[in-house]
Amino acid sequence: MEKSGEILTNEAPRRKDRGRRHAGRGSVLSRSLVQALEQRGENVRALKKIESELRADLRPQGPLGGLLFDRFWASFLRLLLVTRLEEGALASQQTAVKRLVSMPSLQEGPIPTLLLPDADDAVENPENSGGFDAEVFRRLGLIARYDRSAARELYRTVSLLLLMRSEGQAGLESWVRATAGIKNREENKNG
Repeated sequence: MEKSGEILTNEAPRRKDRGRRHAGRGSVLSRSLVQALEQRGENVRALKKIESELRADLRPQGPLGGLLFDRFWASFLRLLLVTRLEEGALASQQTAVKRLVSMPSLQEGPIPTLLLPDADDAVENPENSGGFDAEVFRRLGLIARYDRSAARELYRTVSLLLLMRSEGQAGLESWVRATAGIKNREENKNG
């Protein structure tokens, strides 16, 4: 069938994102995180099951609840991803660590201190000096900061979701007012 110079067919239009993972329920925040986890061997079906169980338990309501849940879920996936990255950073040094005579250790105290092997050990035993290098410590430090940031966001959003679940919009509004230091209308009239 032809209409004004175009040939119409009965085929459905092809998706532009065909072959790529697409977000479910509008959770755009977690799409690339799921792809990264899938590349590292995570079972996507198991992740979706966990997501649906958490969604059922936290019961986000309305668009605000959906947004908070998406932030929570993205933070959860970031924590899982950072765990895999940390495993990778440590696994890359595993063979070198097996050859070490002395390894870095932590000294207990008010602030734990990382003790590195003496430089003399490396000079006396050059074949054993290949253990944890500065790059591994830099990557582990970066991973720790990423982990701390994702954990803070996860706990913040899950607390808001729990507040919404138990007290609804009114509870969330009172939390925002208390956090921002905004007085209620009744307090403004009385104070």
